[in-house]
Amino acid sequence: MKKYIPNQMSGLVLTLCAIIMTLTTSCNSDDTFETPTSNAGQEELVFSEAEKARIIEELHNKMVMQALCDVDTNTCPVTYTPRLGKVLDNATPTIRYTVANTKEEAERHYMNIIGSLIGNSDSATPGHDVTVGDIHLTYVEGAQAGETARIIIDCPRLRNVLTAIVFLTRAAWPENAQATTPFTLLSVWKHLPSHRLYLCVREPCGCDGIMITLADYKQGKSFGGAFQSDIRLYDKAASWEAYDCLADNMECRGASFETMLKELSKKYSNDPTYYLLNKLWSTNDEILFDCHWGVTTVFGKVVALSLQRAKFKNKKYSKVNETYYLKIDPPQAKPSNSINFSLNYDRKDTEWEKVYQPGGAGRKNRGE
Repeated sequence: MKKYIPNQMSGLVLTLCAIIMTLTTSCNSDDTFETPTSNAGQEELVFSEAEKARIIEELHNKMVMQALCDVDTNTCPVTYTPRLGKVLDNATPTIRYTVANTKEEAERHYMNIIGSLIGNSDSATPGHDVTVGDIHLTYVEGAQAGETARIIIDCPRLRNVLTAIVFLTRAAWPENAQATTPFTLLSVWKHLPSHRLYLCVREPCGCDGIMITLADYKQGKSFGGAFQSDIRLYDKAASWEAYDCLADNMECRGASFETMLKELSKKYSNDPTYYLLNKLWSTNDEILFDCHWGVTTVFGKVVALSLQRAKFKNKKYSKVNETYYLKIDPPQAKPSNSINFSLNYDRKDTEWEKVYQPGGAGRKNRGE
């Protein structure tokens, strides 16, 4: 069994990560870290490389779990709700199914799940067999007709919740005949109550669809750093799945994405969502979006912030994982700039106005 543990980390981050103490909750949860005992003062704590690696692995374990499931620590026991796919066979409720038309598309889903493990220049690149704490993930290509690939999940906490994610081709998806949605891939809609433009980056085929807006994107409140200079978080975050899907469309449907932008420029060239989408596509500028974070407390006074940012640069997409130490609690991350919608969503003309739809309204468009 291959075990993924980062080999190195900057000295400051390692030292600060190592002093994270146990977060008190009413039940055991993903946020629990064990700190080695020491008689020395807090500023004199010294940890071995093995202890540091263990603590970092526990942090990564938490991030991977959050990518697999929504985790509710307010229940006892903790509740885990899978984020991807749906149950198609009631006889196997722990196996979830979703759509990926090619093995490359399925592998991107897998890499998005383990995104907290990649992207650092000093870290080994995880492969198709990864163990992080009590989570063991294995990615394999499909062996049956209509099956693109599957992710096998071996985790004691998820034994009765999620044991596999199976990727099917669109042609093999059993709900094709019933699938209806006005929000087709790469269509653009104006949300009339807010006057914002939303881009459909995922159709509700095998999972909920996703609409994203980039309106009101800006750097927000400054937070005092406990051991480094102040930092700023970005307001109006979307969900991390929304940024993943946006990047997938830019990479895999480039011609359609560019056509969509050209159509928007005719009437919405001053719209903030168009402006940022065009900037992501047409410039080499680096643009960061805060997409996922979690907090815990160090010594009851300092807040440790684990932050994942979506980075776009020169049409390339990656995730940046950073740790900050603040003097006060930051706001909780809320994906206010993305909307999930289900199959057969009832679009209301008083709420949504179609701005652009590739292929016309009469065809089941896939953004091609």
